[in-house]
Amino acid sequence: MPWFAGVLLDVLDTLALERVALAGHSLGAITSHWLALEQPSRIDRLALLDGGLVAAARKLDLATAMFLAPGIGEWLYTRLRKDPQAAFDSLRPYYADLDALPEADRSLLFERVNQRVWSDEQRRAFFRTFRGLVRWLPGQQKDLPARLAAVTTPTHVLWGEQDRIAGVENGRSLAAMQPGARLTILPGAGHNIQQEASAAVIEALAKL
Repeated sequence: MPWFAGVLLDVLDTLALERVALAGHSLGAITSHWLALEQPSRIDRLALLDGGLVAAARKLDLATAMFLAPGIGEWLYTRLRKDPQAAFDSLRPYYADLDALPEADRSLLFERVNQRVWSDEQRRAFFRTFRGLVRWLPGQQKDLPARLAAVTTPTHVLWGEQDRIAGVENGRSLAAMQPGARLTILPGAGHNIQQEASAAVIEALAKL
């Protein structure tokens, strides 16, 4: 995560942007939140969508454990190349109701996820990021309440009520730890709220 935040900081420096508003989703939210802690003078406002540094301890399920195992995870990932529908179905945990999305959205997702599973580069990036995050994030939790208590950056936390990837309790805890952070829970939405509740997300961002 510090590496991702460093890349984002390099982008801001390259574009000569001294102070910005950041909106990030999931991994992007974690990265944005970390950068706001490390470089508060650079972040004017912050919107965190279904993600942030707060992560409640949770039991590791078998599917996640297998993906974390070197070799086994890559084998499971590569198997999706043989079954395009299975690759598409792997997206279901990220939505409250994947089948309720417009046909155009589902068609695009079907095409993109099957392109992704055939990319060795994206597979490598996925596992390096996923495994690194699982190792790194729990280690941040001990000192996080004290660090967040000192944050003054105006922050709006948006969370899907039916998020099965990062439970809504993480959003509630984040808002409780960080003074001035506002929490909006969007009913009927899963992890990808920008897709399932796009109008509500746009309205919230406009008021940030």
